[in-house]
Amino acid sequence: MRSEAVREWGPVLLVWSCLVLLPFGRSVELPVLIMAILGIRLIVTQGRRAYWEGPARIFTIAFLCVWLPAVLSMPDAYVFERTLSVVLTFLRLYLSGVFVVSVLSSPLAQRRFLRLAAWVVLFWVADGLFQAAFGFDVFGYPDNHDRLNGIFNRHVKFGLVLAMLSPWLLEHGRLHWPFALRALAWIALVAVLLLAGSRAGWIMFGVVVMAYLALGWSRTRTLPWRTMAAGLLAVAVVGVSAYYTSPRFESRMDRSLEIFKGSRQAVDESLSGRLPIWNVALKMIEHHPINGVGARNYRYAYPDYAPKNDRWISPAGNNDDPYVSPDTETGAAHSHQLLLEMGSETGAIGLVGILLLMGLLLRTWFRLPGERREIAIPAAFSVLAMLFPFNTHWAIYSSFFSQLLFWAIAVYCGALAAAQRPQE
Repeated sequence: MRSEAVREWGPVLLVWSCLVLLPFGRSVELPVLIMAILGIRLIVTQGRRAYWEGPARIFTIAFLCVWLPAVLSMPDAYVFERTLSVVLTFLRLYLSGVFVVSVLSSPLAQRRFLRLAAWVVLFWVADGLFQAAFGFDVFGYPDNHDRLNGIFNRHVKFGLVLAMLSPWLLEHGRLHWPFALRALAWIALVAVLLLAGSRAGWIMFGVVVMAYLALGWSRTRTLPWRTMAAGLLAVAVVGVSAYYTSPRFESRMDRSLEIFKGSRQAVDESLSGRLPIWNVALKMIEHHPINGVGARNYRYAYPDYAPKNDRWISPAGNNDDPYVSPDTETGAAHSHQLLLEMGSETGAIGLVGILLLMGLLLRTWFRLPGERREIAIPAAFSVLAMLFPFNTHWAIYSSFFSQLLFWAIAVYCGALAAAQRPQE
């Protein structure tokens, strides 16, 4: 009996462990490595069925849309070794994703995973509220002075990750909780997201909410006006309360409102100094239109395209990057915008790739029968929030974001497979 439970729950728990370990630095690499090894085993034992049949093919094509542009950017990469490292290490994400698609390809596995993921996100919300109240979270981590960071400790990833993964909590609540409990979870989630201070996270959560409204409209051709009004009222009350009681939230809002002053300096201040970064990315696209300056090479190419007094240039002698000499100037780590990153680092090839990826995932969603979409909602909305182009982003070729993105895409592809099977 125990061995049967391990066989049924073990693979799901392994996929789930990527969420549990996400806040703890590089520790998430351990389950990714284990899943990559198991993915190799699946390919060896099952052949094409593991990677090129049904939704597994969708995951393979999705991966190629991002990986192949990185491969093709190598010939003109500023630092060839850095791009080569990206190309080789990205393969672990594909192999682990093959395993995830296989594990979560049944309705029962998807339901189990939804419950586990929802409770992780709920714990993060509760931990964030505890930190807001006492100045430290349940593990003793202090806040980050200008924003909540919860279990993510000194990193400023909390708000973004919480917004990306909020559909798991919202969907579990919609299916299993009474209205009062769902409303309480909504208010708590909104409060933590606002206090976490990530404006990109606010946009992502807005995308998730709009996706739910669009889904409801597609089903009934009506909108839940009362629920929407109650939700907006809750956001307004929480936002006003946070503004007058939290200096961190007040500071973030004041900076955001600078954009309405209209001047270039005010807009740049509102965008946290990103205008020069985006201008440099556009120059890179102009000079390397086909295959870019190399995946993850933005910082190395930056000094060649920026003014000498650019605020983001780190002077020679102030650089500990293992891929370049300490005497080399470097710039901003990445372009902070998905389309600009793909265009500057992988050129037109990368832009075509990322647009094909978005189109592929949207096409698979709209081809799902309406009654079968429910099982794919949390993963689909998470991926939508991550890839929504009119926002600021982490670097898609960075270790943290790429792991999270392809993990979510693999879960989504598993849900597509589950949607094609009889309900259990």
